[in-house]
Order: sequence, then structure tokens, then C-alpha cells
Amino acid sequence: MTQSVTRDICIKNSQGLHLRLACKVAEEAQRFACSIQLANEQQTADAKSVLDIILLAAGPGTSLQVRAHGADAGKALERIGRLLERRETMEHHRQARLN
Repeated sequence: MTQSVTRDICIKNSQGLHLRLACKVAEEAQRFACSIQLANEQQTADAKSVLDIILLAAGPGTSLQVRAHGADAGKALERIGRLLERRETMEHHRQARLN
């Protein structure tokens, strides 16, 4: 069954939607057959494209709308939303590697 779902999220990461996070989002999005888009007030990005995501220039506190359309849209939206709403920072990753 094909479904369309939409969710509004806020970028909570203190460094915004940086390259490492964009890569994680695109990698996760590519696991799903459905189409997934991220949109701000000015533009829409293909969530399966790192470059598209980076061009959104979404800093901390930016509101984005995540849209998914396809058979696995609900699951995709849940996973992508969870990634985007994390509060992790680069410092968190550095500390994890040191431990």
C-alpha cells in the first residue's frame, strides 16, 4: 500500500545539519524505496542526496518538513526524523572515540 506522510521537525544539533549528519541522513534514506524530501521555507531537497541536504543550510533550530511517499514511507519518516532531531555534537563523537 502506498502512503504519503509528513512530519515537521526542528534541527536540535548544536552544529546544525552538518556534513556528517547529512551523510547519515542520506545513507539512511537510501535504504528505503519511497521518495523522501526535506523542505525549508525556501527550497526542497532529495533526502537521498548529501549535496541537496547540505544546500538547505539548516542551522541549529531550523524547522524542516520531512515528506515521504511510498510503501515504506512511515518507517522512513520515523528513522529520518529520529536522526535529524538528535542533539549529538561533534564533541560527543570525539569523546566516544576516545573511550
